[in-house]
Amino acid sequence: MAELKKKLAELNINIEIPEKRLAKRWLIASRMPDQPTMKNRNGTVEWYYETILKTAKKCTAELPDEYSRTVFERDYRYDHSIGCLTMHYFITPNFYCILECDFAYFYQIEYDFYNCPYENEIRRIFNGMLSVTPVHRPLKPNGEAFYRSVIAVQDSRYIHIL
Repeated sequence: MAELKKKLAELNINIEIPEKRLAKRWLIASRMPDQPTMKNRNGTVEWYYETILKTAKKCTAELPDEYSRTVFERDYRYDHSIGCLTMHYFITPNFYCILECDFAYFYQIEYDFYNCPYENEIRRIFNGMLSVTPVHRPLKPNGEAFYRSVIAVQDSRYIHIL
């Protein structure tokens, strides 16, 4: 924060920067007393997300070309470089999946497919989800364009070939 303020001062940019950021919603949710239903639901959503992630990684690793096996994966739970809702990202040229905690403290899974060769395997997991519905958010113009834009700007330490 101090670095940012210094840089802004050097550039003669006078704006107010709040000292506090919004707290990560998942952290607040995990510390809420007397919320067993919410905590159970969030635990279930997280378990499904991990299952989806494991399946997507296994299937992606089996694809024949390196481009299709190159993924962006980043855990944002303790990372404040992105908003307070985001917990985890997993993005490939064919599939993306995001784990978030909304403002009501409920975890949710957001996803989209783009010519995904393992879509059926992921959909089988979705079909088995009880009391939790993942949110389908189609990407514009498409998933591969989104993937390329992410790979172009993200730190290489979060980009891996499976």
